[in-house]
Amino acid sequence: MACEIINSMAFDRYAAVSGVIIIDLRNEEEFRKKHIKGAVNISSDRLDEILERSRRMGQRTIKINDRVCRQSDIILLYCSRGAQSFLMCRKMAMFGFNVKSLSGGIERYRGRYLTGR
Repeated sequence: MACEIINSMAFDRYAAVSGVIIIDLRNEEEFRKKHIKGAVNISSDRLDEILERSRRMGQRTIKINDRVCRQSDIILLYCSRGAQSFLMCRKMAMFGFNVKSLSGGIERYRGRYLTGR
């Protein structure tokens, strides 16, 4: 799979699909101030640990909180400005996940799923 960089409109189209996993890679305080509806907050370091453990065990899934994510699931990533989510997107894609990164991060997101301000 390849890492796909998407804009706010495309992000909203994917976010509207049932079963899509949205991951906010920012810290907990930033997440509480504003985030995209339905997102799970997990740091990129923690997600990296989960990916590495999964790879070492030869698994094709990862567990985010209580949700098992398969490689075929659509995973949407975002951070503050897009750099961290792009790096994680590339890594997850190398592991075979169907992952997309929000261009410009939440700072440039103008979609309909923003909570807080």
